[in-house]
Amino acid sequence: MPATTNTLDPLHFPLWGSRLIEASAGTGKTFTLALLYIRLVLGHGRTDEGATAFARPLTPPEILVVTFTEAATKELRERIRARLVEAAELFSEPSSSAEAQPIKDPLKALRQDYPPEHWPSCAHRLRLAAEWMDEAMIATIHGWCQRMLHEHAFATGGLFERTLVTDQEELIAETLRDYWRKHCYGRPLAEARCIREVAASPEALQGKLSEWLKRRDAQLCFKGQPLDGDCLQAALATRIGQREAEDEARRLWREHREAIEEQLVTLRPNLNGKVHGSAQLEGFKKVFANIGAWSEGAEAPTQLKRFARGAFEFKQNAPVQTEPEHPVYDALATWQQTLKAADATNPNAPPSLEACLLAHTVHWLAEELPRRLRIRAEMGFDELLSELAAALTPADDSPSAQSQAASLAATIRRQFPVALIDEFQDTDPIQYRIFDAIYQVAANDPDTALVMIGDPKQSIYAFRGADIHAYLAARQATTGRHATLATNFRSTEAMVTACNRFFGHAEAQPRGAFRFGANANAADHPAPENPI
Repeated sequence: MPATTNTLDPLHFPLWGSRLIEASAGTGKTFTLALLYIRLVLGHGRTDEGATAFARPLTPPEILVVTFTEAATKELRERIRARLVEAAELFSEPSSSAEAQPIKDPLKALRQDYPPEHWPSCAHRLRLAAEWMDEAMIATIHGWCQRMLHEHAFATGGLFERTLVTDQEELIAETLRDYWRKHCYGRPLAEARCIREVAASPEALQGKLSEWLKRRDAQLCFKGQPLDGDCLQAALATRIGQREAEDEARRLWREHREAIEEQLVTLRPNLNGKVHGSAQLEGFKKVFANIGAWSEGAEAPTQLKRFARGAFEFKQNAPVQTEPEHPVYDALATWQQTLKAADATNPNAPPSLEACLLAHTVHWLAEELPRRLRIRAEMGFDELLSELAAALTPADDSPSAQSQAASLAATIRRQFPVALIDEFQDTDPIQYRIFDAIYQVAANDPDTALVMIGDPKQSIYAFRGADIHAYLAARQATTGRHATLATNFRSTEAMVTACNRFFGHAEAQPRGAFRFGANANAADHPAPENPI
């Protein structure tokens, strides 16, 4: 768990600027979020030097609360409503002399920050907020983006009416069939054969792209660098060169098989039998049978590479240690060299044909799918995010485009001056880009508030859409403005100790627990090991 700086005091937590609350499961995240919501409704907190209050009291429609599932939004809405009602009832009660004693209940402690004559007005404001919760903006990230695209259709460049399509399988399959017709059917026979070795059909190609289709904002990379579709032609040329070299070696072996086998049988007593297949003649002939089948088109046996020029291995002190002469051994060496040059273990190897084909397909789909969705007046979950992100952070750096993006961000900030992001660890880069564009996380603007609440340990759950780099970017942008919920109400001490021991051991390894290196004591370590 990344280190934090302050244990959270929910009654004195600043409700302005951008802040990160790091909290494990079971530490009371929802309870804390509801209490912060009540404070925002009341305008609670200091307003002098060291202010903790937002600039003014807010109403539920002005407070954006984002979480990541529909079920969570319903639960969160009801939990917040219940806390507002509970707080309103508490503020409606008369004061008691017992309240002079230290108060542990946070709602009672909150009430103590107001003079008794202000309690009725606070109760009234809380009741109105509870009644207003049906209009509160508590939504999933996708639901909120859909609303923004609809309400700001002019600014985002979208259509006013579009159907949200939750299942795009058929559209994707249809688009890939068109890709296959356009980019595979017309190719020369040699290139088509190579492509079939990687993906025999549009359906097979769709299967290979299944992970990317879940995260279409992701880039396909090779050695840390994005792959574009231009590498496909070079990869095809490399694969064709391999096939031609293998075909030439096959032809020579097939046409001169008897002479080659006779030559090798004569040499056999001098060869290392373990390397070349067998120390016995019968076993040696079985190797020849397998090589003969390869020369007719079967898979190459493992021993074949040992008959390439320069790869023969002789017994120690063998009377003959000279490689035989025949063009087939040179042809095998040439073929093996083409394979080694493209082998993934070779640091200078280019990207594979499969990687290049997928990159070419991805680049085409990234343009074609949105175009087809626009024609059909449809959009999917990915388009909800990508279109709002594109409107807020346009690729066009012209003054007019940047001005329009800044105007849209300002409009959304006025609409939602405060945003509370629950389960922030599940945020991916494009989602973070949206919030960063609106609330300018690093700027720590006192006129707005962005509070991100999440469990940093869960930011490694890529299978759930999380992205540790997005989380660490937010953490870096909020340096000095971190807080943590330190008490875990679900875990036992033994379990916490075991987890810390496990991650502590991992962090001591060269790669570190999260592959950032074992540098936990350095101030600039992006994910230092810290007890739960």
